[in-house]
Amino acid sequence: AVVSTQSTGVTPGSGHWVGAWWMGYLAPGILLALTGIPLILFPTQMPAAKVVLQEKIDNGEASEQEKDSELNRSLKELVKDMIPTLKRLMQNKALLFLLAGEALNNIFLSSMPYDTKLLSKLFKISISQTGMLIGILRTVGTIVGLGIGGAYMGKFNPSGRTCLLYVAVTQLITLPGPLVTLLHCNPDNVAGVSAPYPNTPSTEWSEINRNLTNMCNDNCGCSTGFYEPVCDLQSNLTYFSPCHAGCISSYITNGTSKIYQNCQCSGANELVSGACPADESCATKKWIAFITQQLIGVIIFISHYPALNVAYLRVVPEIDRSATQGMKQFFTRAFGFLLGPIIFGAIIDSYCVVWRGGGSCWLYDLHNMIVTFTMSQLGFRIVGTICIVIAWRLYPEKATHVYKKVDESANL
Repeated sequence: AVVSTQSTGVTPGSGHWVGAWWMGYLAPGILLALTGIPLILFPTQMPAAKVVLQEKIDNGEASEQEKDSELNRSLKELVKDMIPTLKRLMQNKALLFLLAGEALNNIFLSSMPYDTKLLSKLFKISISQTGMLIGILRTVGTIVGLGIGGAYMGKFNPSGRTCLLYVAVTQLITLPGPLVTLLHCNPDNVAGVSAPYPNTPSTEWSEINRNLTNMCNDNCGCSTGFYEPVCDLQSNLTYFSPCHAGCISSYITNGTSKIYQNCQCSGANELVSGACPADESCATKKWIAFITQQLIGVIIFISHYPALNVAYLRVVPEIDRSATQGMKQFFTRAFGFLLGPIIFGAIIDSYCVVWRGGGSCWLYDLHNMIVTFTMSQLGFRIVGTICIVIAWRLYPEKATHVYKKVDESANL
């Protein structure tokens, strides 16, 4: 049987909907699998790389031994050389600080998946609209940022040390970015959670003693299994549900909107379904936050990645570059993208004030949560930026080069 929204009063913004979170991973996962097919067809070494290596031998920058080691190493020899290679890399102080800086930045980046949930609550817009805005702005920011970074590398072909200086400058410029979320809309005044019930004197209530149950709804047997807010437009006070507002009757207007009457906890004649609307300044704050953080911040931050990759390649001898990339992937992800969600997830959960069964949360102490969340982001960014600056100071003046002009016929 088909159930219409008119008979249920459920709207697209209702909290009863369960998001199909897995769909966001399905399409990118298929595309990544398809792009992996041509990658496995690449040879062990490109023809032009052999020409560059021979030029380095002719110029005294590399030895025949390094050439043989680079081109003719077997799997057994690769495994045997692993310990000496790791020992060399662990003695490279510039590389270690570079790895630490990127790992700390990845902890910050691992907090970004929470942005959709947090920004929707901070600026009182639906999760679908928030996800759409973030997706569009970040996509544009990533494309523009990588274009700027690639153009800089192609135009100036900077040294490894200059590349790292570019990375440090972009880090410093975007450092205050997380602070823009502190400019958020006023949180909802929810009766019993962030504001007292109308029949409770403000002098007798505090957020330490939060309680959704009040004498006006004590005999109603209200449950927190579903968050179905209703709003008293006169006092701008939101109730957790019609039951918690002590409402006895209701009717549907305009096809889908429910109006509740005879609500014992409220002095208003009628309550409307949904949380109370945001104030007029909320829209301005929303666009300042989204444009500043999700577009401009992403453009500047992403633009350093081409330079960062070159800095990794030039900080070690050519024979250690493959091992460096593996070490980079392991450390920056193990200590960044795995550790970060645990830290920021714990921060968010610690500020839940109304839990739902199954381990999910209905309502948060938004102001205190976003302050702690933002300061944690900023702390990881500051320490990560310091590590990048130290790596720049320790970076060798005469680092090896990656790109050289070669005869195009070498690719034939």
